[in-house]
Amino acid sequence: MSAIWLSGSQQNASAADWCSRAKSATEKTICGSPELKDLDVRLSQSYSEALRNETASNKKIQKSKQRAWLTLRRSCGTDLNCLKASYISRLRDLSGQTETSVEDLPSWCRSAKTAAEITVCTNPDLAAAEIKRSDNYFAKYDAANTAQKSTLKMEQRAWIASRERCGSNITCLRDAYGIAANIGSLVQSNSQQVQTSSGIEISRIKFDFFSGNSNGEHMDALLAGNSQYRDLPSLATPENDVRLISSALRAKGISTSEYLNPDNRSALLDRLEAYRKSERKDLFIFYYAGHALNINGRPSILFRDFDSSATADDSYLPLDILMSKIAHLGYKRILVAFDGCRDINLNLNASKAKLSSVDSASLNVSTLKGAQYAILFSASMGQAAIDSLNGINSPFASSFADTLLRSHSMITAFNDTRREVATETKNRQTPSLQLSLNGDISLDSSLLNSVTIDLREPITLHPKRHLEDFQSYTIPYSDTRSTELVYSAKKDRDCPEYNPINAGFTFSLNHYLWCFKTYYGEKDVDVITLPKYPLPENGFVQYCDSASVEADINADGKYEKFVFSSSKYGLYVAYDNVMKYVDYYSGLGCNFSQLAFYDFDRDSTQDILAIYSDSGDEYHDSSMAILSGAKFLSGFNMPRTAAYEQSGPKTDTTDEWLASVGGLSKVALFYDKGIKALDRIQDGSLYYKTFEHTYGSNPSSCYEDKEVSFNRDGTSIVSCDDGKYVVPRFDSPYFKVRPY
Repeated sequence: MSAIWLSGSQQNASAADWCSRAKSATEKTICGSPELKDLDVRLSQSYSEALRNETASNKKIQKSKQRAWLTLRRSCGTDLNCLKASYISRLRDLSGQTETSVEDLPSWCRSAKTAAEITVCTNPDLAAAEIKRSDNYFAKYDAANTAQKSTLKMEQRAWIASRERCGSNITCLRDAYGIAANIGSLVQSNSQQVQTSSGIEISRIKFDFFSGNSNGEHMDALLAGNSQYRDLPSLATPENDVRLISSALRAKGISTSEYLNPDNRSALLDRLEAYRKSERKDLFIFYYAGHALNINGRPSILFRDFDSSATADDSYLPLDILMSKIAHLGYKRILVAFDGCRDINLNLNASKAKLSSVDSASLNVSTLKGAQYAILFSASMGQAAIDSLNGINSPFASSFADTLLRSHSMITAFNDTRREVATETKNRQTPSLQLSLNGDISLDSSLLNSVTIDLREPITLHPKRHLEDFQSYTIPYSDTRSTELVYSAKKDRDCPEYNPINAGFTFSLNHYLWCFKTYYGEKDVDVITLPKYPLPENGFVQYCDSASVEADINADGKYEKFVFSSSKYGLYVAYDNVMKYVDYYSGLGCNFSQLAFYDFDRDSTQDILAIYSDSGDEYHDSSMAILSGAKFLSGFNMPRTAAYEQSGPKTDTTDEWLASVGGLSKVALFYDKGIKALDRIQDGSLYYKTFEHTYGSNPSSCYEDKEVSFNRDGTSIVSCDDGKYVVPRFDSPYFKVRPY
């Protein structure tokens, strides 16, 4: 029964009368809410009274209005706030406080769906403001040139997204439409600096990491493969392996060259020498597929003319000479992958040289002293690399190419390759790694684009250089102009990479504030800090009004936006995709000090690890939330229901801190408190330290060193000093940690 109060006995029907026959989701929601049932009774009475007092012609108008209102109410679905707003607006209309005709409504009201749209269409003041705003927008759009039209459309989409976040909050919507009257005012120069004699006061900081450019533009790769040998068995796959991995690297934007079947040592060294003149000096990648042997104690790759009886010097290349050559090309970091040591049925006793298989233990890396490097072997000590399982590619090349394509960082690709090769070969072959890197190697720009923080209170800087980074802007929901700092981490070559746990990417607020001092020549302060303010409702601190993070967590080339902020319902994390969004309310807001991205649950989507400073004492009161990227992506079409999103799991634990998760339980993979330090990510597990007991059987257990691993079903395993514990899904109806 979707249309009521229109004719016959249904004219006076209220929720109390028809709830036993409720069928639609909207009707069942109304009947399940005492507040909405009360509003429905009041509206039924008001509508009946209005019909009694109207002339015959006006009764038709009232019935037409009622039908239009029912359509809007139905569009609310199960959104309690939207339904409440629609009832209140209709009651105001019936009581004579407002009069709304079809002509007074925006043209799109018949198709209104979201809480904000329905509230606008059921509130005459907002409807009038929308019509005025729309007329103003199209007038400006018609008069604008092509470039200005593009800017106006972008601003319009951004404004609609901000309006949608208001939901049914009329005060918020009024503020939004007040701002909207000035649309187009930002189509002007934005390079002004708000500077005084005492420095530049900034209200927003934007950390710009990749600016849409691939990290691959600073990398070179040379891939060599030998399939044909004069004195050794031919190999089926090296040429295919080179082409496969070359394709994966090129997909990441890395400049890649292939060198198939080089004749001898001199030819390969000459090819390497050409890279000395390259301008891409961040990373050099060398990959070799083919035979390799340990010759007279020196692991070596073999060329086509290799003669096992004579072992002419130019027919093989010792790896220490190869590594020394690469180390002197001038690259910041070096990555070498050897898919060699392949099965050789060779009579070693007939050779004049001492020959044996190559493994990682036999490699002398002294020539790389002081360099940052990673050396990946396709097999471990005592193993021979398998040429092929499928007749096309080696198991190592197949897995390495696949993990390069889906990974955002080299460490992730290494770990996944090692695990997958061991699984595919049933542990006959397990790749090994030698590593001397200060941090992970980001493969592309598609992970983190920017972090933008709107400060609760402005801070003042005294820059001596890079003044172009300080730009004027209008503070949202006001006419006040202030200054934002747009800091490009790519330009700041003196700021070292910060990735202590080898995640796909790690953002540390304090680390980059520390970099400001050198980059901008800030000499008036030793350490740049942001003021923190406690929230009276829960004691948590916030240094910002909101923070937005743009990241491509599913590697589809499009940035997802995550907003950490607050509204009348409390603190929240929102996933925002143009005009589709969903809010997750909790005790945590934008007070994160670190963010890390890593696919903890191995679903091919990066998850978000956030370290929060709960009470301002960063040494004892930090908490950690790991949020599922896949759940964010799958959840943005959910109805915006703030009430249930504020609720967290029921729990029998005495730890009240779990309540901080709140609505984030819908997307949370893990949560812990009293975080002392993050240690590392290894084989998919996170190792960290805490100051206090959280999980465990008694208050003194599970105290400091912890490890958490993640299962595909959403549960996790916490290991600590007194054993292991199973942590259920955080969106479980009842949350109870149990021994493993």
